[in-house]
Amino acid sequence: MGYFGIISLYVLINKTVMVLNAENGHHVYVEYGDLLADNDMERIIIITANRCFDTLVDNDLISASSIHGIAVQKICTGGFDSEELNRALQKDLRENRQMKPSRILSKKDKRKGNLERYPVGTIAEFKKSEMAKELYAFVGMSALNSDLHAETTDMEYMQALQSVIEYCNVRSQRLPIYMPIIGTNGRNNKKSERELLQYMIDAFRFNRHLINTDIHVVVYAGRKNEVSIYDL
Repeated sequence: MGYFGIISLYVLINKTVMVLNAENGHHVYVEYGDLLADNDMERIIIITANRCFDTLVDNDLISASSIHGIAVQKICTGGFDSEELNRALQKDLRENRQMKPSRILSKKDKRKGNLERYPVGTIAEFKKSEMAKELYAFVGMSALNSDLHAETTDMEYMQALQSVIEYCNVRSQRLPIYMPIIGTNGRNNKKSERELLQYMIDAFRFNRHLINTDIHVVVYAGRKNEVSIYDL
């Protein structure tokens, strides 16, 4: 097999690419996979959410096929329901994060769900039990309008991503961080997943000094033919 054949074979079989060496023993990886697949590893999972941190998955307020919706459905099993998750997130915001809403909405502003909207980039943590391996970090990014359509400006997107990077630096406790391509829902300018992925990697490179744990950006394996993780 020639040189180019070897390279082509490598690209076909390699599902993980190291895109940044922080030169402190930690790296940023991009990989194909399923972010929310069962995994016995202790880790932190970043989930993008709306800034009211809603938990009702009804294909109206939250889509069941979104990362946010899939995460909520995975958490809400075994007798644990979305109202309990909602109470836990709101309690974490108030008591642990010491956060205050940036705006109190009316039913005319948002006809369903929580009405307290938090600043962009606010993060609420949830762990199902003390023994649970996975800690979920919900990052508030999009604002829902009166039609429950998620909206995020470019500036808000940049703020949310920077908040995630700083959160990883402060709260990781050296646990590996797993996250999706941030911004695939609620973007007004409809950037492609590849463009968003490239922006994320550039942001990690700019913030190299804040990387103190391994970070994995997971691209859904079913999108392999549409979203390349190579040459980032």
